[in-house]
Amino acid sequence: MKKIVAINCSPRATWNTAALVREAAKILIRSDTLQVKDYSRYHWTMFNPEHKQERHETVFPEDKKKAFALGSEMVTTPW
Repeated sequence: MKKIVAINCSPRATWNTAALVREAAKILIRSDTLQVKDYSRYHWTMFNPEHKQERHETVFPEDKKKAFALGSEMVTTPW
């Protein structure tokens, strides 16, 4: 199960910003992407499985590191 943290920094806890944060959180929860480690096990017709496998092994780990660093910074930065 994935977890997200949605932060509303507005002093008005029930106004527009709060509504936007709530809706964005709902969208993030519903829009989980498919991550596959072995693309050769499936019959794919919409993309090149070799290219997708290569991207998964090279780009995806770097994106995860960047996302983790950003999240860590957001959690530890005093506002």
